[in-house]
Amino acid sequence: MEKFKTIQDNLIMNSPTFHQNKDGIIFQNFLGNYLTPSTVRESIEKYCTKAGVEYKGTHGFRHTHAVLLLESGASLLFVSKRLVTKQ
Repeated sequence: MEKFKTIQDNLIMNSPTFHQNKDGIIFQNFLGNYLTPSTVRESIEKYCTKAGVEYKGTHGFRHTHAVLLLESGASLLFVSKRLVTKQ
């Protein structure tokens, strides 16, 4: 993820057509729009296949994000609000 974010930051800095989403999302298209869940899932599945690891879904990112926030000292209230899905 760190490498992906570095590449994304370089695209934002060096491309007049690539715009960073105001929400600071990681998975976005070059216009800064959210990617569809199927696009994210299919991309991660391809990377898992190339890496020779089993694909276990994208929901694990949510759990990892929550745990990292809690371990860094974020309050349970903050984490719960952050994980609320925007409809």
